[in-house]
Amino acid sequence: VCDALTETAYLASVCELGSSLSTNDGGFYMRVHGFDDKLLDLFDTLFEVFMQFKGRSDGSLPESIRSERFDLCLETYRRQCINSGMKAAALATNLRINCLRPTSWSSQQKVEVHSQS
Repeated sequence: VCDALTETAYLASVCELGSSLSTNDGGFYMRVHGFDDKLLDLFDTLFEVFMQFKGRSDGSLPESIRSERFDLCLETYRRQCINSGMKAAALATNLRINCLRPTSWSSQQKVEVHSQS
């Protein structure tokens, strides 16, 4: 999503506005921050691009997302999942979460799903 908004992200950073998008077990987490009256406009722009993915059951990408950049981002995410259990503390945390929330996906399960597609 950030690649599709490079110009917007740059202009926002000049105005000391920022944003981040991450995932958790419950879904997605979008954060916008800064002190400006344009903060809501930044959120609207980000949310509009993010919602372009909704209803695309055929696996196609929105026009604003370049497939080459999406593939690179997906590969980065796969590597993060593969490397997530390299440190003992991270592995212990993931195991504890999987025991407490059996519906959550382990990093290995995420890698397996992304390797199939």
